[in-house]
Amino acid sequence: MNPEIASSILKRYLNGTCSEEEKLLVEAWFSRVVESGEPLQLPAQEIGDRLYSRILQEIAAAGVQKKEPGKTGRRTLVLRWLSGVAAMLLLIAGAALLWENAGVTPSKEQGLPMVKAPDIRPAGGTAYLTLPGGESVALEGQADTVRSREGRLLARLKDSILVYNTGNAGCTAACNTLHVPPGGFFRMQLPDGSKVWLNAASELKFPDHFEGGQRIVELKGEGYFEVVHNSRQPFVVKTGALDVTVLGTSFNIQAYHPEQVKTTLISGSVRVDRDAKQRFIKPGQRYWYDQQSNREVIDQPDLSEVLAWKEGRYRFSNERIQHIMECISRWYNVAITYRGPVPEYGFSGSISRKKNANVILNALEQTEEVHFLLEGNRIVVIKGKK
Repeated sequence: MNPEIASSILKRYLNGTCSEEEKLLVEAWFSRVVESGEPLQLPAQEIGDRLYSRILQEIAAAGVQKKEPGKTGRRTLVLRWLSGVAAMLLLIAGAALLWENAGVTPSKEQGLPMVKAPDIRPAGGTAYLTLPGGESVALEGQADTVRSREGRLLARLKDSILVYNTGNAGCTAACNTLHVPPGGFFRMQLPDGSKVWLNAASELKFPDHFEGGQRIVELKGEGYFEVVHNSRQPFVVKTGALDVTVLGTSFNIQAYHPEQVKTTLISGSVRVDRDAKQRFIKPGQRYWYDQQSNREVIDQPDLSEVLAWKEGRYRFSNERIQHIMECISRWYNVAITYRGPVPEYGFSGSISRKKNANVILNALEQTEEVHFLLEGNRIVVIKGKK
């Protein structure tokens, strides 16, 4: 961290004027110093005394056990708590405070682990549209119109959003497929005006116009839908394991694994149909079905976490490393392997998906619960020192 930034944060912490994120950053750093037995690198001892006293007050207020400096032995609850704080904060503020210049490697004296490899850049707006005749159209850099082989106007590409033509009624409905490969992200507007955001490694099948009593689409992967209301023609999303039926609403579906589907309702009403059973969920609720265990759960998740991908962010709360690495694999189009035991620690935090993968991996390494090796287009996950 830049010494001037560090000094400024410390002063605000001691004066009680720092932000919550800065407060957690100081406490997590202090925890690591205490555990390692290293001397406090502060301009004066009285500052160190004030800092330690202030941190103990914060810990006492939080109701967790404290650990005196210089003592060794098994880590206490406070260190586990502060380790979690470090994980959360370094993901929230790491890019802004610790890695302002992603290409700069911290010096060895800083004691910070660093993924040493060429930067892995985030995804762009790549997508491919497969037309009814089997023709595949690359939408990245595509001209402003998409036409069938017969020359019929199917869609326009406006501001990187695929807008399907609403004037195809009267023709026989034909299936189109929008593919968003690993490392991609795309937005589109369906023929009825409904809007869809597709995450990386996702696929949406839809007709060039909706006919009959339902508006049916098929999803693999993850998508966010804002559906135009039409009581006479419900909107149905098929995922394989279950169907989601709506009239007009906003919701998110995650179906990367056909046997495990999560549907989160943002507004409106949703009905989940599975094996002749129906479940209704309310705004703010998530329906979670696991086909292998035949278990279904309705809970209330953090909506900012559910929709973070749509807003261009990663957001995790006590999440397993396997889930985090699965998201990184899809967004950066890299392979993931594990060497040795898998870290069991739960990670929390938030960071922009516009950052290179190295920034995120380095932030995770700060917890010392996990380490990474980059081998070409493969990230190797290794259990950390703790």
